[in-house]
Amino acid sequence: MKFRSKCDNQVLCVKPARNQVQDGIVLQIPGEHIRFNSGEYETTDKSEISFLKKHRLFGVEIFEEKEVKDTQAQTEEKKETKTGA
Repeated sequence: MKFRSKCDNQVLCVKPARNQVQDGIVLQIPGEHIRFNSGEYETTDKSEISFLKKHRLFGVEIFEEKEVKDTQAQTEEKKETKTGA
């Protein structure tokens, strides 16, 4: 599934980085991020799709990209059905 952002290099924090102390040693645990490149992000991960759709910027700055080819094919089918061709 493709998503578009108005910001070319949008970065969303899914899980922030953190420090964990183990046996007196500080370990850095990296976070998880979603990075848009040139305003586009594509994923098949259901948890990422869910995160993006629930994000406060979804529908404002971030949009789901619809398949243009499928829409054009459906429009052509409707025209053919109406004209009987």
